[in-house]
Amino acid sequence: MCFGRCPSDRFMPCSEAPGFISMKVLHKHKERLSVASYESHHRVTLPDDLVSFYTVPGGEGMLLSRSARNNGEKFLCCPSCRNSFAKKRLSSAPPKYAICNGFAIGKIPRSVVKEEDLTPIMSSLIAPVRP
Repeated sequence: MCFGRCPSDRFMPCSEAPGFISMKVLHKHKERLSVASYESHHRVTLPDDLVSFYTVPGGEGMLLSRSARNNGEKFLCCPSCRNSFAKKRLSSAPPKYAICNGFAIGKIPRSVVKEEDLTPIMSSLIAPVRP
């Protein structure tokens, strides 16, 4: 079993091993991961501080997790996202668990709850931002 975060900001307790995905592949799918596609689909304008929270160096304009493990060019990626980026599955829709698929929840203030006590479900319930 593996644990970590992928560029979609998904905590990965999975039985299938995660893999790495390159920034080059993410750029090929930039439209699917973009701020513009999120705003268009959800009919909202994301606050600048939320956009900057999900901006990683080299991934400007995409909603990616800064907490994803990476080695500079490649990011740890959950099987769901990795399969979504496979060539045989080209789609205009974002990956199921991608930030740009309605999961832009922002940062939960540590004064509200300690990070070690925070679960993905709790994050969604107390999220400062909702699409």
